Amino acid sequence: MAKEPTKIHVKPGSELAELLAKAGAMPVLLETDGAIYRLDRMSKEAKLPTPEEVSRSRAGILKAAGSWKDIDTDKLKAYVYRRRRTATRPSIRL
Repeated sequence: MAKEPTKIHVKPGSELAELLAKAGAMPVLLETDGAIYRLDRMSKEAKLPTPEEVSRSRAGILKAAGSWKDIDTDKLKAYVYRRRRTATRPSIRL
């Protein structure tokens, strides 16, 4: 089961809050003992997936894994290249 990320509240006016404000829209890299962590600002509309959504996604990925194992990849690539050379859309008039 997926865990909720740890949320750390930063006091307004603190040194860390000032650094985050200076960072603006650019990610912040935090380094400690040789390990580098990337800190990104989430938009207000961004929503973290629920544990149930993560579980469903994982199940779907596992179900799809290997589903293309019987496909002849050389034939598929030849088909894709052939279709790219075929014009199927009308020309654009500007």
